[in-house]
Amino acid sequence: MKVDFVLAAFCLILVNANPSANQDANQDANPLVKESDEISCPTKDFSCANSSFDVTNLTLKFAPDPPEKGKNVTVSLTGTVKKKITVGEVQVVLKFGKLTVFAKTYDVCELAVKYGHGCPVLPGPMIFSGTFEVPSDLPVGIYKVTMDGTDQDDNHMICGTVRCQVTN
Repeated sequence: MKVDFVLAAFCLILVNANPSANQDANQDANPLVKESDEISCPTKDFSCANSSFDVTNLTLKFAPDPPEKGKNVTVSLTGTVKKKITVGEVQVVLKFGKLTVFAKTYDVCELAVKYGHGCPVLPGPMIFSGTFEVPSDLPVGIYKVTMDGTDQDDNHMICGTVRCQVTN
């Protein structure tokens, strides 16, 4: 469940990191955007997580894969919650190259409830799926999202990195 809001946060960050992405703007005015621009997100690295973390066995899938600028993408995150999580935080950082575009700490329960799950988060299989619009005016380059979370006992809950490349 904690992972679900982190994933949702990642998608929301991509959607909200560039305020003009949600406006009805003339895309032809942006020289960086071309019909052939593609996003490739082959790196979904959860190796920073280990068996002692609250959420394990993480997998992340995009449909379509790769995501397409200006279109919807469905993001599915699965994992296993090992212990009851009553309180927690997840820090999400979005970088474009070396530039930090966005950094925010999310409350686990607020996000879990916002995305249709309960709090506390109970042990067992976790599945999250959400559909989000990918901004059509993403600049070309490498995007890296890192997430790191702790639970009510200040123990590691989740850790992961997703790298996406936007190309012409």
